[in-house]
Amino acid sequence: MPDTDPHVRARGRRGRRIPAWVRSHAGLAILIAAPVVVFGIPLCFGQVFLDGDNFLQNFPLRVLVGQDLIHGHLPLLDPYIYSGAPLLGGFNAGGAYPLTWLFAILPSGLAWTLNLIAAYEVAVAGMYLFLRRQPVSATAATFGAAAFAFGGFLSGQIVHIDLISGAAWLPWMLLGVHGLTEPRVETQSAGGASDEAPRWWWAVVLAGATAMTILAGAAESVLDSAVVVLIYLIWRYWRYWRHSSTDSPGRPGRRRLAAPLAYLAVSLGVGLLASAAQWLPGLVVTAHSQRATATYDFFTSGSLPWRLTLLVFSPFLLGTNQNEVASYFGTYNFPEVTGYVGILALIAMFALVAGRWRRAEASRWWIWYVILVISLLAALGGDTPFGHVLYAIPGIKSQRLLNRNLLGVDFALAALLAWWVQLVLTDRRPPGPDDPPRGHGVTKAAGTQPPGAVASGRSRHRSRRVEVVVTCIPLAVVSVLCVGSWLWGSGLEQAIGTALPSTSDMRLAVAAVLIGGVVIAAVATWVALFPGRFSPVALRRVLAAIMAVDLIFFTALSLHGPVTHASAYAEGPPAAQLAAATGSGRFIIYDPDRFENGELYALGQTDVNVLTRVPSAQGYAALVDGRYYQATGAHLQEDLNPATLSGTTWDQLNVTVLLSLPSYFVTPVPTTPAPQLATPFPVYPSLFGVPPVDNSVPLAAGGRHTWYFGGTLTVGSGEIPVQGSSASASARIGLVTPTGSVHWLGRPVRASRDPQGPTGPPGASFRFQLRAPTLAAGIVVQNGPGRSVTALAPEVTTEEDGTVALDGRLQGSVNPPHWTFSGTIGAFGVFRNAHPRGWAWTTARDAGGQPGRVQQLSAGIDGSQRFLVRAADPVWLVRSESPLPGWGATIQPVDVVGAGSDSNPRGSPVAAPVVSSTVTQRVAVPAGDFVVTFRYEPASALVGLALSAVGGAALVVGGVVLGVGWRRRRRARASLRTG
Repeated sequence: MPDTDPHVRARGRRGRRIPAWVRSHAGLAILIAAPVVVFGIPLCFGQVFLDGDNFLQNFPLRVLVGQDLIHGHLPLLDPYIYSGAPLLGGFNAGGAYPLTWLFAILPSGLAWTLNLIAAYEVAVAGMYLFLRRQPVSATAATFGAAAFAFGGFLSGQIVHIDLISGAAWLPWMLLGVHGLTEPRVETQSAGGASDEAPRWWWAVVLAGATAMTILAGAAESVLDSAVVVLIYLIWRYWRYWRHSSTDSPGRPGRRRLAAPLAYLAVSLGVGLLASAAQWLPGLVVTAHSQRATATYDFFTSGSLPWRLTLLVFSPFLLGTNQNEVASYFGTYNFPEVTGYVGILALIAMFALVAGRWRRAEASRWWIWYVILVISLLAALGGDTPFGHVLYAIPGIKSQRLLNRNLLGVDFALAALLAWWVQLVLTDRRPPGPDDPPRGHGVTKAAGTQPPGAVASGRSRHRSRRVEVVVTCIPLAVVSVLCVGSWLWGSGLEQAIGTALPSTSDMRLAVAAVLIGGVVIAAVATWVALFPGRFSPVALRRVLAAIMAVDLIFFTALSLHGPVTHASAYAEGPPAAQLAAATGSGRFIIYDPDRFENGELYALGQTDVNVLTRVPSAQGYAALVDGRYYQATGAHLQEDLNPATLSGTTWDQLNVTVLLSLPSYFVTPVPTTPAPQLATPFPVYPSLFGVPPVDNSVPLAAGGRHTWYFGGTLTVGSGEIPVQGSSASASARIGLVTPTGSVHWLGRPVRASRDPQGPTGPPGASFRFQLRAPTLAAGIVVQNGPGRSVTALAPEVTTEEDGTVALDGRLQGSVNPPHWTFSGTIGAFGVFRNAHPRGWAWTTARDAGGQPGRVQQLSAGIDGSQRFLVRAADPVWLVRSESPLPGWGATIQPVDVVGAGSDSNPRGSPVAAPVVSSTVTQRVAVPAGDFVVTFRYEPASALVGLALSAVGGAALVVGGVVLGVGWRRRRRARASLRTG
């Protein structure tokens, strides 16, 4: 007996609805499942997709956010980098992004994978829904969603989860703008309710997408998306104005014109309010950072070189993002030049301007050409005069990586692809009884005349020739680049710009990869020119197969494989050795050229040290406190200003060890001239430069000097030049042993040297020859009892690098007794600082006063610290912490019970102002025994969080109310239909 319960029947219909939807939207279902499969399966085997900045920065910072939340702290400060750096206000952590909060309740690997999956799911769903509103068919929208989500920007920039998370919300923002500027056609259903979604729906969509874009924590996504949204908004409102003025001129029309503006203002206002937790403290941090006074050169330093726009056609022209088949060797790192969204999108871009522009639908897609051109000009930045226009816009001028405007280029290409697929498939579909008559087109598959028009034979043939030519342009470009790579090889690569000279094997590997691109382009072009050879169903499947092969081929050579949990967390002996060497202090590493990337990861370099909980005075972030940056030069990865190592800056920052490599202490003596590169490497220009090293070292009678190797080298012989004819024959030479002690050699051989130049002083040299090659970390020269001399950079022969001169950029700055060699960790030499000041110390406030004693009582994961200060006179408590605005301190008198940390409070804590100096902080403490507590609570972050709470609540309440209303209307319509 059939079940007559309507609720049971409704559940049955819902149970059958999902399989039916999957069958009718198979392509979209595959797109939705792809991120789950690609990222989820490796997670089941303990591996996660981490590479580049995700490995170094985004993953550790998000783990720290989760730990802060678990311990009941707001994620405001990262105490492990830059001697304390803003966490929420620094943008990169995405601390206010709701999906980041998963790190507080889920294992970090699972939380990270869910964030990756969510970014691509949001992009797929948003792009599909937006294109359906254009309007294009479900099939065409699926093609556009695939191109946007799995090609170009979102695929290449997977190494920056903050970027792709923010960019994924761009189609949702455009969807909201589209809905708010849609002319209202009031149609009533049978129940008397309008069939159109109310504008408040689209206001909530726009507000929510705006908030999520900002909260994702990538300023470039916000700015680049804003450019696209603003252009689209202007175009949509112009179309709305034309429709309203034609449909209802006069006073009612003016009211109609004001309505979408009001909704837009409210929705953008709510979106900004809900995201205040990110942008408000972020703007304050930016105002105090190195970007506060960004120059035009800094602003355009990340512009896309115009020659690299060829990579939009052939992304692997300079190698792949894999070590195999051919490692990338361009002048800019691979993710920052990636804008390839598939050959079909390029064909669509050209084909739509060849005759099809006469169609009535053309008025809907020309805006994407405008967005494409403007976004491309913005990406080129300093390579065009448009860079000066961008620099004049407040807010945008603090950006550096203008190349990321490729987001707008890729979005426009994906939209054009959807329209092209729509037209091709529509023209292949048999006409329905309600379809308007089709005009004669340039091909069987593409009617280009307005409905009802009849073109002459000559016009048809001319249009046909034009369409064939422009449709073949992408294939022609890809083919020319492939042939040029085979025949011209290094000449083509140098014309485009390479960072390193390529070998013949590399060029052959690149050319082999390019052949695959040519084959895909040839098949796609043939199908685009002759769609009439396929039935509508077969044509759809062929196009889908071409796009799938193209994007899979691109992704396979662009995406790095997953890493293990141990690699992600730097769980291994090198990290443990670094922690033991650092002790109760901070470490610094000097390897700005990243000679030993693998060992840096294993050490737990910045910002991976956040996971190992070993604090550093360096870091890797977009924003650095301006004073701290000027004093240290610490901004780029494992970089610093070498001149600061000989001063007291790092002593005040409680740096206990420095790690570096021989590459920065010694220079190989070339036997042949070094090859000249075609172009310099422009990605990370040196912000301080490398000052020339003075090779002369004055040696008084009996004085000595040490030249370090920066690690250990196997030495066979050496020579130390000296200036001055009175060089003592009783000078001594010693080798620094691998443990840091000095082993003195026998008496060196003294030999005369020719004077340097016709007026140069006479000189001599001390030479030594070891009986057997010996592992050493440096050379020590001690002058005899004679007169003072000037020693020049020694030259030694080594088994590793041949003859080297000890004149590297760190010579003269890393010397005993300040820095003493104490061993190695892998290839890195470890230098111990003899004068670290500790986490805090006291200085007298008055002349003749005596400093007190300081004892650290506690240190929190949020950066808070408590100190016990005992002083007979008023003192300054100086704290080894970056001078960020937002720090506060309280002072509480206590009765000290013992020499330990036990104490009894004698009064309420009193707020004390924190005075910032160049790299430290200080608080005035009266005479007596006091507990001083430091907390980082910037007002901008607290106000921003409060505003976000209000805006977020408004969004949630608005969404719930609208959802309940929609559900009621849907039930009412369903009951009327069944009644």
